[in-house]
Amino acid sequence: MSDVREGLTIFVRNIPFDCTREQLKEAFEQFAEVATCALVKDPETNLLRGSAFVKMKNKEGVEEILAAAEVDELSDGISLNGRLLRCSLAVPRNEAKALSAESARTNASTGKDKRNLYLLDEGRMLAKGLDDDDKSLESESERIGMHPSDAKKRTLSHRENKQKLKNPLFFVNGRRLSIRNLDYDVDDSELRELADKAAREGLQKVSAKDIRKHLTAQGRPPDAIRSDELQVSYWVEDQKSGKAQSNTVASVKVMRDMDHPKKLSRGFGFVEFTSHVAALAALRMLNNNPNEAYVKYAQGKGRVKKKARGAHPPRLIVEFVVENHRKMQEQQKRREMLLRQRETAPKGPAKDGGATPREKRSRGARQRERRRQQRASSEQQGATDQKSGGGHDRTDRRKAKRPKNAMSRAAAKPAKRTSSRAVEAEERFDETVKREADLMASTERGRKKRKRKGAEEHKKEQNIDSLVRSYKEKLFGKEVETPKDKEQSPKKRRVSEGKRWFD
Repeated sequence: MSDVREGLTIFVRNIPFDCTREQLKEAFEQFAEVATCALVKDPETNLLRGSAFVKMKNKEGVEEILAAAEVDELSDGISLNGRLLRCSLAVPRNEAKALSAESARTNASTGKDKRNLYLLDEGRMLAKGLDDDDKSLESESERIGMHPSDAKKRTLSHRENKQKLKNPLFFVNGRRLSIRNLDYDVDDSELRELADKAAREGLQKVSAKDIRKHLTAQGRPPDAIRSDELQVSYWVEDQKSGKAQSNTVASVKVMRDMDHPKKLSRGFGFVEFTSHVAALAALRMLNNNPNEAYVKYAQGKGRVKKKARGAHPPRLIVEFVVENHRKMQEQQKRREMLLRQRETAPKGPAKDGGATPREKRSRGARQRERRRQQRASSEQQGATDQKSGGGHDRTDRRKAKRPKNAMSRAAAKPAKRTSSRAVEAEERFDETVKREADLMASTERGRKKRKRKGAEEHKKEQNIDSLVRSYKEKLFGKEVETPKDKEQSPKKRRVSEGKRWFD
């Protein structure tokens, strides 16, 4: 901003990388009026750098912001999305460059590196600046005794991690390792055992210089590092008992192919250690180690002969993991939420006559439980009927008629365990039965309607016949059978003698 010399602009650091201008402005407007604000971006990557310039409307607002940002007994500072903002009065561009250079020299002298960028080259076996063409990789791998495919994997992985670290959200996790070239039969327990063994055997490869470098990278001043912290045993011992830790591994995850029916390993996994020293020791012991005790985990446990693999069989590829800081925070929040839910969830049946907490189950489990209850009730009913009916139970079953329509057959069909596809088929069958029942009901209604209509017409015809007969009796004094009478009554009639009137 060009108006820095007016004394109205504040330089803000430690801003979350996912912060917006509106969020930053809203956080500052709680203390004073804001004129405008601008987030600083990296010109190469176009990503936020975690800093911003905020211009206030008056100098009183600047003083209020600077006072509120100070952390003391009376104030907790200004925070945004869980991060404490660091505010200072902005300076001109030339002074800012001088301050930045001085800060860089200070960090270089102290070794401060919170993103652990110095660990990117840890475990790298190939020479720097090596071309990734096949001939260069083959010659370099032959020089150091490495399989050519391993050399190519290492080159691609290093390039990918380097590209990720251009984004300020990514960092090198100093306690988590990625292990590749694993045999497909290796599971979590075997990988845990391997990592713990390698961490203990590799402690001799870690020096006090490595520990000091790690502590200073985390921001510890050199004069604040205690002498006992520089001892390797300090990081693998229980601080309360003083004995060696029972396990140096915090968590293990072998990635598996979920589409494969046997759920085999995908050939790589992740191991998180209890300390950076244990992780560094395991990396230096496992990475490209030609010892048969470690090569067998990348070779199918010794079942594959060396001749089939060539002079240099594939070995384990071990690196520190490059992770996204934002995703790690989200995962941590989910873990904390699940932990709170487990702690607050009621344990066991409720007391004092309260309701038992309902167990959360899948739809298939609920269906199977319902069918079991139906079978139990039907068996109980059958036992009751057998006791009351005595020896006539078998005869009654023989006399029982088979249901005539599909709906009755579906109701009488015994329940059985079904898969999700069978459940869908059963639902479709129920719909078909329902349509058939509706059709039968409509047909029955039509038949009854036609029957009623025929009865009415028959009654009407009878009324007409009786009317004609009465007229004839009045006119001719004789009883004559109508065609209807000939069909339904005996052939008897009485006709008076003589000719008819129209003869």
